[in-house]
Amino acid sequence: MSVDKVDKRLLEPVLAGFFIMGFCDMVAPITGRIAAEFPPGQQAAVSFLPTMVFLWFLVLSTPVAALMNRWGRKATALLGYGFTVAGLMTPYAAGADCALGWYFAGFGLLGIGNTAIQVAVNPLLATCCWLRSSRGWSPRRVRGGSCCRSMRGLRWSGVSGCN
Repeated sequence: MSVDKVDKRLLEPVLAGFFIMGFCDMVAPITGRIAAEFPPGQQAAVSFLPTMVFLWFLVLSTPVAALMNRWGRKATALLGYGFTVAGLMTPYAAGADCALGWYFAGFGLLGIGNTAIQVAVNPLLATCCWLRSSRGWSPRRVRGGSCCRSMRGLRWSGVSGCN
């Protein structure tokens, strides 16, 4: 019995989700630049900014997982991408000398988006690319399984994940 190779057309969009999740790693370096814009009286609030990302993961991971079971993995991941883009664009839309509240809103949206992406993309990768067989874990594409039902109609760069 031969082992099928992982279909790269399916794997690339899912792995792009992990790249997008990495945008939350820029929170700590950006906080130092934001702190330089505000007076010493607001430094305590500025130092709370990185916590916004992780606070939303703590609060929303279980409810988003429940919604993912209802909406599907693809829809949840796409919703997370939308929140992430909105979170990244919020401070830019507010302008150069915006209030601290705009940064809290942006980092909050970034945390909400990252939560949705993490909740959806991890099981999406696990169910789409790996099957457990009697020989252990093997990379295979699931046909007709839960992956293909949740990925039907996936179109990134004109590529369909499950044919």
